[in-house]
Amino acid sequence: MYRKTSPFPARPIKEYLLQEKHPRSIDTRNTYNGFMENYVIMQKRVIQPGKKPKNLYYNGLIPLPKAKYDQLQELKQFVAVNLQRYYQELPYIGTGQEDSDDERVNKDDEQ
Repeated sequence: MYRKTSPFPARPIKEYLLQEKHPRSIDTRNTYNGFMENYVIMQKRVIQPGKKPKNLYYNGLIPLPKAKYDQLQELKQFVAVNLQRYYQELPYIGTGQEDSDDERVNKDDEQ
């Protein structure tokens, strides 16, 4: 990501200028009344928007352990009421319970 060596001499520099609007470059000045020289210190990164991963290792939601599901049910009280349904419908794997209403594992995800 960064260059291996400095693109500018580090010792005789009198002034460094880093700007938030130009995060990949640095401006330097060799003398107090000299002109500013610009150097690129980071390689440009190419970001491809909308590109999806090639291989998905799972489809749908991954079932949570029952203990984690119970913790989320306690914490959902701090979430807005209209968003609490998401946490109620999370799939989880029960711990030895035979009641099918308590286990919310999606049958489609098990295949």
